[in-house]
Amino acid sequence: MKGQPFSSDSEDRWRAVCRVAQDLDLTMDPDLIMHLEVDDPSPQLGYPYAKQLLAGKHPNLVLAVRDTSFYEQQGTQLKNNLEKAGFKITLKTTSADSYNDDVKKSDNPWDLYVTDWAADWPSGAAILPILYDGRTLKAGGSNNDEAVFNDPSINSEFDRIQNLPIEQQGSEWAKLDKQIMTKDAPVVPLYVTVFVTVMGSKVGGVFLDSIWGNPGLTNAYVKH
Repeated sequence: MKGQPFSSDSEDRWRAVCRVAQDLDLTMDPDLIMHLEVDDPSPQLGYPYAKQLLAGKHPNLVLAVRDTSFYEQQGTQLKNNLEKAGFKITLKTTSADSYNDDVKKSDNPWDLYVTDWAADWPSGAAILPILYDGRTLKAGGSNNDEAVFNDPSINSEFDRIQNLPIEQQGSEWAKLDKQIMTKDAPVVPLYVTVFVTVMGSKVGGVFLDSIWGNPGLTNAYVKH
């Protein structure tokens, strides 16, 4: 989703998104890119597009919420956003202590649950087979394949690409990423976390980490 053209930093933010996608070998499908034209800073910008996709239907979905103040507030906000887009959402609270294990169970009672993943290095190999190789599924659940996604043809592609020379893998991971997310979409984004970081004029060497999206401090120093 590309920001409004009249926003002063839309182009900068969009270039940052494209740069990170490139670093992670992810494909930016032009057919799935939406350019916002309305002057509205709220999530309501995307609601008309979601309603169009739902075609008048109102699916009933259960959203898992961890039993802490932060996640309960997050769940309420997600419920409001999704219902404005046309869904009917029921919040179901569960223990934060066991949440990460519970969402890996194939018989968990939720339709939606929030998880995340960060690549250990900028390659599709650190994302796609980790999250979507169905051969990692085990009795009752999964390791990291929390979407319980299993497609033998995709599993075979994981093997094929990982056996290629490293310099040939990037474009192949990008193609496979596009295939998985356009054909199957085992995961969907529910929100985007935005950080604002302020540095003093005497701090040097800090850079935006292209994998983590946070300030990199490995080269940080104090200017004298």
